[in-house]
Amino acid sequence: MPLFLEAHRFHRYYVDLFGECIVGNVLEVGGGQGAITRHLLECKPQRLTVCEPDADFAAILRDRFGEVAEIVPGRLDDVPAEAGSFDAIVYVDVLEHIGDDQDEVRRAALRLKPDGTLVIGGPAHSWLYSPFDAAIGHWRRYDRQSIEALVRASGLLRLERFKYFDSVGMVLSFGNRYLARRSMPSRKQIQFWNNVILPMSRGMDRVLRHRFGKSFVAVARRRPRPVDERT
Repeated sequence: MPLFLEAHRFHRYYVDLFGECIVGNVLEVGGGQGAITRHLLECKPQRLTVCEPDADFAAILRDRFGEVAEIVPGRLDDVPAEAGSFDAIVYVDVLEHIGDDQDEVRRAALRLKPDGTLVIGGPAHSWLYSPFDAAIGHWRRYDRQSIEALVRASGLLRLERFKYFDSVGMVLSFGNRYLARRSMPSRKQIQFWNNVILPMSRGMDRVLRHRFGKSFVAVARRRPRPVDERT
């Protein structure tokens, strides 16, 4: 969403929670207009590929990052085999838009190198699902248990880390879900959240040890290939 491009602190916070994974050959799935892409590039991966199914957004990505990243119009399956296996694949605020998330995670795991990492970030807690989620095409929200189930179902990954974040913002989400019931925040609300709430959340999240929040980041690692797969 163009409105959320202004939430620079949020995107920076996201990548701060998994930035050490962004090494070697990296794929970002669903790059949108590049809100996360620019922060991934700051991590200085050896190579960054970004796929985006919306043709207009893919054109924006090519204009902004075409000289420093490979932009692929399309989805995961449209990333050519010539791109190789990846050290990390990143889904930030993307997986909740995909109907069959289990199949998506399984296919992403197959594109990872052994010991590579799959990073998933998105909205947390199904009980916070609101008219806003429906308006922007969210099929679901996640919690640790649902992510563990996705990872386990792949048969190829193990969950290495799971963190909730934006604990103060969760209070606002609760209010929207049960009181305001707005389907879309205003620009002023986005700015207030980005400039006031997120700095507060960073401090509170550390105190709470990332056990509470309206968003999450999970890191899963590709298991070594079974013997029968290597032959």
